[in-house]
Amino acid sequence: MGIQSSINVLIEGNKRFTSQQQQKRDIFREIKESAEGVRPYAAIVSCMDARVTPENIFDTKIGEIFSLRVGGNVVGSDILDSLEIAVNISDITIILVLGHTKCGAIMNASNNMHSDNVSGLITKVKPAIVATLKEYEKVTIVKELLIEKSEEKNVFLSIDAIRTNAIISTLESSGKLAVVGAMYDVATGDVSILNE
Repeated sequence: MGIQSSINVLIEGNKRFTSQQQQKRDIFREIKESAEGVRPYAAIVSCMDARVTPENIFDTKIGEIFSLRVGGNVVGSDILDSLEIAVNISDITIILVLGHTKCGAIMNASNNMHSDNVSGLITKVKPAIVATLKEYEKVTIVKELLIEKSEEKNVFLSIDAIRTNAIISTLESSGKLAVVGAMYDVATGDVSILNE
């Protein structure tokens, strides 16, 4: 499946999800058919937030996507190593970093910008807030907009981290793979692709 086709399949799945027209599924059959191997077309890095479940959001079947979840969709060494494995063992054409609205990690970090008494993961999303504040330093930014823009910035910082991997970077440069950002709206269920 090509890059644009993979994105289209995910977006179509999200439209089914939000319109409550999910695929009819035979889970037992999917388990049986996937037992000997699968052919995923995408890897999705998303937040651990209980509202953000890629398999549901994109209405996928067993074996269609790799789903990597971590608070704040932060890309550390384990996520990066997992993505490298994914591209080495499959023919995925996209890596999608899926941020979301009302992200607890971003909200916690924004409330504790000058505190060292936060988890290491919260510390890892602070750069998104710092970059957003710098971008808007000449205007007054309300807290809600700061959070929203920081959630998006955090997606792009995760994309930058993914692109530090030589294998992934080479695949992307050759046009065989795309690293894409998107946002999930927890209030509507809609996914929107972010433009860099």
